Amino acid sequence: MVRSFETSRPSFARHTSPSGSWRRIVYALTALGIFVVPALLASPGAARVRDVTPFPPGDYTYQQAQRLGMAVANDLAPPKGMQICPPATPSKAALTDNSPIPADDAPVCFSNPADVARDVISVPSPSTPPFRELAPSIFGYRYGGSQNESFSWIGGSNLAEVSNPSICHSGCAHAQHFYSRIGTGTSANNNIQTGWVEDNHSPNTGDTRQVLTVTSQNGVEAPVLHPSWTLADGGSYAFRNEQCGSPGTDVVCMEIWNGSAWAVLRQWSGVMRCQNLDGSGHCYVHFWDEAFVDDDASWFNINGGSDGLRMQNIKAEASTGSWPLLTSGGWSEQSPYSICRIFAYYHFTFFRGTPSC
Repeated sequence: MVRSFETSRPSFARHTSPSGSWRRIVYALTALGIFVVPALLASPGAARVRDVTPFPPGDYTYQQAQRLGMAVANDLAPPKGMQICPPATPSKAALTDNSPIPADDAPVCFSNPADVARDVISVPSPSTPPFRELAPSIFGYRYGGSQNESFSWIGGSNLAEVSNPSICHSGCAHAQHFYSRIGTGTSANNNIQTGWVEDNHSPNTGDTRQVLTVTSQNGVEAPVLHPSWTLADGGSYAFRNEQCGSPGTDVVCMEIWNGSAWAVLRQWSGVMRCQNLDGSGHCYVHFWDEAFVDDDASWFNINGGSDGLRMQNIKAEASTGSWPLLTSGGWSEQSPYSICRIFAYYHFTFFRGTPSC
């Protein structure tokens, strides 16, 4: 496979497949409580190219990330010239069966500074289970949904229902999570994810459903929770990943529908693109529900109701401004979970067990 030429950038997050002597050294120092924090450089641009070692595992605010010089803090600052959204109003973002479908050509704005200030940047320990965008067949993980992996898409969007999965939050013997999301990525093993999550590890949501974005560069993940968007069980929310720089530039955005516009939760620049200079698409699209449990046995219920947990209005941007329903691709389904394939490939429901479709 021909790999695209994309910029590498240091990251301060989980390593999904740690290897190499330098990583062993870092992990050994971490186990001893020794952490090396990089010197702060003069300009934000310089923060993208300096050599660093990981920060101590834990949760950081946007302000802390800025002070420490974390590269992820740049993701939470608006691109030059982008309008700023009003503060988040989660009730306006929730959609029902009678709500109009979010407009593909609606305005785009960047998250309000008051919401960014509440974001939680997680630096998990090396033992924390990742959100595995590129590993659909691995111990402890199960997936269901649709995908198109032709590397010809500029972006992807969906309408995802929220439920209250039966994840343990007290006296738990096992790490668990459920992540319903869009994944968009390139052949260079760079990808972004946007959706909602509940988990009992790091970042730990407690018994709540929260918006989560994840960037992954060569298997190194950087998750950020966006708690201003409190999600209602049974509600549906629209998410979108897309190229948000000009064609050929390495800028992608992770977005949520705020009721009247697409609010950028996070941008990622200098690493990957989803549109080539000639306007053609550059990314695959995944629309997956992911269940994880560390013993590969203690699976939990999704509690999406008798009709299952819905993901619908699945679209992939084929050319600038064109968002047709996804009608080509494939399905993913792994026991003990299953899906009802309602419309190929833009509407499905997710269950534990065998549903009556």
